[in-house]
Amino acid sequence: IRILPLPKATIAGKSAVCRYPVDTLSVSFTGTSPWSFTYTDGKIVRTQTGITTSPYTWVVPVTPLVSTRTLVITTVKDFACTNTDTSYFIQKINPLPVGRINSLHGIYICNNTIDTLFVSSSDSLGHQWTYNGTAVPGLTTDSVSTLSPGSYNAILTNRIGCIDSAAAHITLYLVTQPVVRFVYDSYCINNII
Repeated sequence: IRILPLPKATIAGKSAVCRYPVDTLSVSFTGTSPWSFTYTDGKIVRTQTGITTSPYTWVVPVTPLVSTRTLVITTVKDFACTNTDTSYFIQKINPLPVGRINSLHGIYICNNTIDTLFVSSSDSLGHQWTYNGTAVPGLTTDSVSTLSPGSYNAILTNRIGCIDSAAAHITLYLVTQPVVRFVYDSYCINNII
């Protein structure tokens, strides 16, 4: 009779992360593949199956709107054995910067009037402006003046190092100055109108 050890799963990752849509952790296993494990993130019980490598890169679900996340592994299985010991992994979830772009003249550029865009953010320490999706070198202040229509974004960095590229966005449109043109037809020539 061959006695196999119980499989175990050990989670490794950063103790503090920014609130991005996904996070990756590393899970190391003992035992023989294939492994699976059942876990809960506080509310929903889920199972990861078909794992054949250790360490395993685990893409965890969307970060909830909480200040900490606790992942609890309740069951680990390998090809022959099951372990129901509970293991915990706790992460601090840091908030992303919050910001907004305000325009001095609204979203329309007209009459060759320069518009100034301002970033307002209570928790941002750094700004990087992008224009039509491309970072503009040297534009790292909280305002920018422009005559160019297009999409402007301010990538914000807060004091704990979290970066958000979607926090502040605005699109400016070019409006050409109207030109008045009078027309007439032959019916009205030499007649009082």
